[in-house]
Amino acid sequence: MHNIYEVLVVEDSPADAAVYKSYLNRSTLNTFNLHTAVTGHEGIGLLQEREFSCVILDQNLPDMDAQEFVQLCDAEHNETPIVIITGYADPKLDQEMLQLGIADYLDKGGLRPEALERALLHAMERHALIQQLHLANQAKEKFLLEMSRDLKRPLETLFEYCDNFFENKQLYGSPQHLLDIVQYIYGCTKKQKQVMDRMIARSIIDDERKGITLSHVSLNESLAGVVERYRVKALEKGLAFVADFPEDGTAVDVDEYKLVTAYACLLDNAVKFTEQGRIYTAVSVDQAGINIKVTDTGIGIPSRSRTKIFSAYTHGSRNVAQKYGGLGNGLAIAKELVHLQGGDLQLIKSAASGSSFEVTIPVNSKRECHAPTSHLKPLAVS
Repeated sequence: MHNIYEVLVVEDSPADAAVYKSYLNRSTLNTFNLHTAVTGHEGIGLLQEREFSCVILDQNLPDMDAQEFVQLCDAEHNETPIVIITGYADPKLDQEMLQLGIADYLDKGGLRPEALERALLHAMERHALIQQLHLANQAKEKFLLEMSRDLKRPLETLFEYCDNFFENKQLYGSPQHLLDIVQYIYGCTKKQKQVMDRMIARSIIDDERKGITLSHVSLNESLAGVVERYRVKALEKGLAFVADFPEDGTAVDVDEYKLVTAYACLLDNAVKFTEQGRIYTAVSVDQAGINIKVTDTGIGIPSRSRTKIFSAYTHGSRNVAQKYGGLGNGLAIAKELVHLQGGDLQLIKSAASGSSFEVTIPVNSKRECHAPTSHLKPLAVS
């Protein structure tokens, strides 16, 4: 099979460019159509205008070196494979360039026709493989997301039926053993739903790394639902729940989904790992941005585990994993969602008497929101 490749040669020496053309013209299996540029900026311009199979790049150009050229390609999100050819062999530089993602690094002094052709073909094959892996990963993430949502729907239905049963169990006249069975089903579906929520959140994070979707929202309105949900969960465990929010209609430009999901992960952890005492959360906005604190009187985090608590699939200890279950993804998801918005999530205190986390997120603007103020005013529930 005869293949035709379009190759961009970025080389300020016409003699060297002619040598590359002569070498590649000797190929009996492939045709290489060469297009030349004598400066780095001219080469970047050609890459913007059309697609190339590969780039042959001189290490030192009149207006930039190879590193700068690669960085400009990265800034333009151009993934065309690059083979660098230099007259100054430097093993250290060779390693640095490969770490930047260069397909190959060749020495002009020992260059042979077959070596140049082989390097270009390997570079293009490697690039094609990476593209295939990228597409396969996208398909995997899409499958996981769809599967999680499909599994979540029937679980939510079971969850609603169980809730209805518990609220109206006196109407059913059920024996105790039936109540025990339903309680077991309720616990299983609840745990499974939490797993599905985490899988969906992880898939969405992987899918949305590329950007932020800003909207102008009232913090009270956005966070009211999640606070109410975990207030109820806290009361069910006999915990006090205190929430301090801005009394005015303060609104900010923020990615609402990421903010609410990160906040829910923190509150979920606080309620989950607290057996007695209280949950305290405060939200405020100043010139620096949004500040969120979540403090509990739970089991705390062992000192040996504090450096890894934001890693995915991590629990404080094996005993914690066995007792409380879950994937150990909550803090990792929260940390990444906050980071995607340019913010930070830190553990500011942890002891045997509980833990305290703080979120800071910069915002583009802050002004009064004229929508109706949320019912979520400062809470003090016990």
